[in-house]
Parts: sequence; structure tokens; C-alpha cells
Amino acid sequence: MYNYGFPDNEPIQEIIQSYLGINVSGEPVKKVLTDMAHMFDSRCKNFQPTYALHAKVNLKGKFDYLLERVFIFYKLEDREAEELEKFFWDLAFNLVAIKSKKNSPDYETKNLNLKSSENLKLENDSLPEVESVDRVSEVTLYKYADRSINIDSSAYFSKDDLVIDYWKLSGDHEDEYFVTVKKEHFEMLCSRLKIKNKSLLLTKLLNSFEGENCFENVKAFLSQNNIPFQIERRS
Repeated sequence: MYNYGFPDNEPIQEIIQSYLGINVSGEPVKKVLTDMAHMFDSRCKNFQPTYALHAKVNLKGKFDYLLERVFIFYKLEDREAEELEKFFWDLAFNLVAIKSKKNSPDYETKNLNLKSSENLKLENDSLPEVESVDRVSEVTLYKYADRSINIDSSAYFSKDDLVIDYWKLSGDHEDEYFVTVKKEHFEMLCSRLKIKNKSLLLTKLLNSFEGENCFENVKAFLSQNNIPFQIERRS
């Protein structure tokens, strides 16, 4: 079982070490959170402006999940966990905002809600609605990078709809595609995938379509089974 692309059965200290390069074992929780906040900032500053909003929302979902696992690892009470969650996001978003102001005066993040259960709102009305999400649940279907190309494909829920995206950066050329299946078609989709409910949908997609051709295979599956979907391209 995967959450946000991370296996549930892998210890959180190993996930944090491999994904962020941060040592958890034996370290005070506040130091770990501070290091994680700096890593969040570091990841954000590398986003290309044309897909920064979508990427930041996805990244926030991943860090929400990591925080939850870290708090369980440290056996924190609910109140202490809430305080440390606020500490983390205050620090992380302040770092991002400072970096944004220094590097790009025309791109600025304002009025961010820091609670993980609230919307992540960014000031950019021109971007597609698919990028504004309440809470992102995500699995990574394919990820590849070398000196000449970067590819990232994932599936997640956005405003209760299912979105499968495929992002490709080759040299200076960037493309991103989105396939959206509306929530009213979930029953048909679950039936075709032979699962009982929406909660198993992302895991089933991961198990069925993970790999280099994931995006094309998902589109083909939807078309062959007459499941309505929308496709959008941004480049």
C-alpha cells in the first residue's frame, strides 16, 4: 500500500533518510522538522514557474503525510503534534516566501492556510481549476530523470475528481498533460477495475498502470471501457 508514493510498510526514518537525506533516529523532533522545512524550501525553489503551483500542492501533500508519520514515530500527543505542525508550516512557507521575493518579484505567495486540512491557496487566477485542491492523495506512476530529460507522472484526487498527470521537461521544452475523471464516473471506473470503492482506486491504478507508458495506458483503458474523461495540455 502506498500513500503519496511512499510505502506504508517502510519505516519513516528510512523514508526521510532516502527522500530528504535527513537523519531522524536520535534527533530532537524540532531539529528534524527544521531540517524538513529547509528541504521543502529547497524543493520549491527548483520548480519551473509554469508548473510551480501544481508541483507545490503535490509537494505539500507529501510533506503532510511525512509529518503525520514523524509525529507517530515520536509518539506525540495531539496538541503537541498540532503545535509542531504549525511550527513546521510557518517556517517552511516563510522560507519559500522570502526566497520568492528575492528571486522573482512578480511571483509571490500570499495568505497561505497552514493547517493540513485546509486549502492551499496561491495567488494565480489564470491557472486551471484542476490545480486548486483541498487535500491531495497521490501515487507516483512513473518517475525518471537524467541529464537531458525529466519525467514525472502521478495520480491523485482533486476536489473529489481523479486526476492523472504526466509532466515532461526536455532541455528547455516543458509539457504537462492532465486526464480528469469526474467523481460521478467513479462507480463505472471502480467496476471496470474490479474494486469495491474509491478508497482502493489509487492503489489499483498504481498496481495496474505503473511504468514508462502509464499515461497512455490509462487513457487507452478509459477509452476502451467507455469511461468519460477530460484531457488538458499545458506547455
